[in-house]
Amino acid sequence: MHAETMLPVAEVAQRRVGRLTRFVTSPFWFWFSLLLLIAGGVLVTIWARSGADDDGGDGFMRGGGGRGGMAGAFRPNTRGGGRGGGGAPGEARAGAPIPVKVALVETGDISSVLTLYTTLRARREIDVLAKAGGIVERVAVEVGDAVGAEQVLAKLEEAKVALDLRRATVERDSAKRELDRRQELFAQGNLPQRDLDDAQRAYDGADLTVKSMDLQLLWTAVSSPIEGTVSARYVEVGNNVAVNQRLFHVVDLSHLEAEVHAPESAFGRVRVGDAAWILRDPDSPGGEKARAPGAVSIVAPVVDRATGTFAVTVKVTAADSHLSPGRFANVELAIERRAGRRVIPRRALVADSEHDAVYRFEPASGAGDDSVKKAGAAASKERAGKAALTRVTLGLTQGERVEVTDGLNVGDEI
Repeated sequence: MHAETMLPVAEVAQRRVGRLTRFVTSPFWFWFSLLLLIAGGVLVTIWARSGADDDGGDGFMRGGGGRGGMAGAFRPNTRGGGRGGGGAPGEARAGAPIPVKVALVETGDISSVLTLYTTLRARREIDVLAKAGGIVERVAVEVGDAVGAEQVLAKLEEAKVALDLRRATVERDSAKRELDRRQELFAQGNLPQRDLDDAQRAYDGADLTVKSMDLQLLWTAVSSPIEGTVSARYVEVGNNVAVNQRLFHVVDLSHLEAEVHAPESAFGRVRVGDAAWILRDPDSPGGEKARAPGAVSIVAPVVDRATGTFAVTVKVTAADSHLSPGRFANVELAIERRAGRRVIPRRALVADSEHDAVYRFEPASGAGDDSVKKAGAAASKERAGKAALTRVTLGLTQGERVEVTDGLNVGDEI
């Protein structure tokens, strides 16, 4: 009898469990289990893809109304059609109809747009400086207040300046009386020319002092030299300010501009007066509502050799409350404009095609309805048809619109 049979039953069971545990935790069992899991995953993936290929492809296209209010009902006539597709372009395949929206090939204007990045600035902004020194007695405006040209922003104490002005006026009056007296004596021949000249110089000096003190008194009222909005205030009541100290910053928000640096390739294609657009929010979606109109006002006549760019200044032609100096913005320059071109939605292009292509709607026999091709006519019914993969030649691209130079005609449905 085997030696293991002589052991107690509990000890035999414990030994067998230990052997099984060592086998399960061995490297061989670990790698064997991992290979089984990988093989199972591959099989599941292949099965899922084969099921998707059997279900997709052809379909019935249900009209939802694209541009022009059209509805379409068609099934694609290509098995592969895209980059890497396995079927012939004309190979039909059965399947459930796929509802889609269709759009018309339209005629419109389109521009080649160059997008550049910069920060907006005010065409006119200024630091308001103290022209006279003294204690600030009153501050009349706050940040954000609209101010007019020559409007008083702050007032300095004027008592000392007024007193100095009175003293200077008294001295000037005295000098004037002395000058008059000497002129009378000189006319009588009782006074040399030199004494008369001294009196004249004394009077002129006293008069200049009075005029200077008049300006000092006037400058105790700190005013804005331009119309605009107070963007910063650097002074408080009670501050002792010095001459030429900065007190306020005023910005004219009604005249904004942006300076961008266009690449050398665009030199000669950007001209003064060309249309431009300033995106109010670079993160917002495209469209007219997200852009403020502008125009090119200055074009540098030379290209910077260090950067390979040239400066272009764009002015905002319409006031917009969303725009402000210092704000980051995208500036779009129309460097080429074409009128009366065939245009289609950019989203209609087939992304995985080896060539630029779209799916063109071909109505089934007896399913055509020319009335739906009229702009603005809403189609309320479904139409059966198929999708023909059509190569196209593209021109300019502007936002979500693309120019088609060949492959489609105006009125085609895609």
